[in-house]
Amino acid sequence: MSRPHRPGAGDLYDVFLDRRMRARGGPGNGSQVLLQLDGDVDPDDLRARLDRLAEACPPLTAGLRAWPAWRWVPRPGHRIPLDVIDWHDTAEALYAHHFGRPFLPLSEPSFHVVLARSPGRSWLVIRWLHVLMDAPGADLLLRILDGDDPAGYRLVDEPATLPRRARGGGWLRYGVAVHNFLLRYLWRSLPAPFQHRSRAHDPELRLLSHSFDAEQTAALRARAAELGAALEVNHAWLGLTFLAAARVLRPGRLARLLVPCPINLRPPVWRGPIFTNYFTSVLLHLPARALTTPEASVSAVRAAFRRALRRGEDAAAFWIMGLARYLPYPLMLLMSAGPTGRDPASLYYSNVEFDLGGDGRLFGLEVSRCLATSTVMDPPGASVVFVRCGPRLTVEVTSRGFDRAEPLLQTLVDLLQGGD
Repeated sequence: MSRPHRPGAGDLYDVFLDRRMRARGGPGNGSQVLLQLDGDVDPDDLRARLDRLAEACPPLTAGLRAWPAWRWVPRPGHRIPLDVIDWHDTAEALYAHHFGRPFLPLSEPSFHVVLARSPGRSWLVIRWLHVLMDAPGADLLLRILDGDDPAGYRLVDEPATLPRRARGGGWLRYGVAVHNFLLRYLWRSLPAPFQHRSRAHDPELRLLSHSFDAEQTAALRARAAELGAALEVNHAWLGLTFLAAARVLRPGRLARLLVPCPINLRPPVWRGPIFTNYFTSVLLHLPARALTTPEASVSAVRAAFRRALRRGEDAAAFWIMGLARYLPYPLMLLMSAGPTGRDPASLYYSNVEFDLGGDGRLFGLEVSRCLATSTVMDPPGASVVFVRCGPRLTVEVTSRGFDRAEPLLQTLVDLLQGGD
């Protein structure tokens, strides 16, 4: 890649979210990953790897410029920052130590690495603004950092190819899908879906997590098969998230829960790109009365998800995101908030997978723990994130001003382990 690419529609939507988060006192629209490695990482070797990575991926050392057109602008001489520290506390404490810290402005390179060390163990913390890449991109980037040849990956995708794939059946079908999506968006907003309200206003970001070992993770996937989602484990995790939320938040029987569910539009066999956000969302609305058992919840999620895809709601949502390229900030804010004037969901969901070449190892060392999440936009809000790194799974609840985070995580873990 000879020059940094120009950001696509999904990237510019992340620019809009970054501005919105900072306006509400947040640290910016950023992501953070922590990898716990069983062994010692040589700082000099990591420094050399980061320099090679920056050479292969120029946006890591570039800032974003808005005028006269959105583009990445290289910062000559900039090196990826690497902080090396000694650490004698837990992985959660290290993650919390950095999580929620303000990110650099969009005009500055945001990719930042921290290496924490203790005898026989190392932690790698990576932070970046979401406009730079999405989670699958981060997995591919880690493979390059581990020594994979960058030529084997598509580092950048032209922004126009995603809308072409999303359109599928042509402009007419695409236009109808967008029209119907907007009508459903208005209809579903009045009355608004159930939204948790809390008297506690805590602007601090918190992360709670529960990790499963390889044997437990295999049992969880078998549990997903029992729920009828063997080939779509994402539906099993999302169904249990809906059920846990219903049991903890206790919406009325006639209420609806809304959980935005990310969907990957990129073909699974296509190794790339790193720099272009390929996630859009399907907005799943489920009636609380349908969330009675794990089996019923997973079945309801699967049916709603497939119905949304048949209607082209993924492509329509991408079109809505793409308006960030053209609309000024106040109009984009009005479009995203809808007729209620607020974000209609207080609970979010994501499923992140780090294959790391398939064996769950980095720099030849076993990754025994992985935490990964993004900042939560508005309090009271919470995000449930499933992170699989190699053979191990971690479930997380990230919260900001959300007073039910602990029972939400515990209920979800109980459901994952077979509780009804």
